[in-house]
Amino acid sequence: MAHRLLFPCGRSLLLPVALLALLFTFAHCQKQDDDTPPPKASPAAPDCCALFPATGLKEGLGRLVVAFPEGAVPKETRVAALKEGKEATSGHGSQQWELAAGSYDITISDKSLAGVAVQAGQETRVKVGVLHINADQRTRIELIDPANGKVLVSGHGERNYGLPIGPISVQVAGRSETVTIEEGKVTEF
Repeated sequence: MAHRLLFPCGRSLLLPVALLALLFTFAHCQKQDDDTPPPKASPAAPDCCALFPATGLKEGLGRLVVAFPEGAVPKETRVAALKEGKEATSGHGSQQWELAAGSYDITISDKSLAGVAVQAGQETRVKVGVLHINADQRTRIELIDPANGKVLVSGHGERNYGLPIGPISVQVAGRSETVTIEEGKVTEF
């Protein structure tokens, strides 16, 4: 036998409580159907990437895109995607790969972006820019990760370096300065 809660006047609470529960459930479901989903981001590194719907992909694959600004493509910049510590693919300059869905570590000019999500049927665009160094051919250049002091790349003379967005320390002829790489832009030094 079901237990009944009673109003002070002796009437059962069962029907009003059931109606309130039904209204709450309906309102909650209705609200979810009306909401537009928020923009998707890579879960492990949300600031590094943007996620967009993709077409023309085989089932279970996603697309990873590293596209440097046109007119300043750093053709010597090495870009790689690593899965569980092993290189899945790599190339120089702008890259576009179809990869199995999963989490990848991306390196650009030896600067790592850990846990970049590639989702089936989606395109993950890594946010990158270019650092243009205008120096004499005999001038030594080092790009240093300000987070850990690691020298990422080095070279001599005028050159374009592709990098993920964010701060980078630049050492040119003994002069050191931190600059910010912006998405789709060329930063002059």
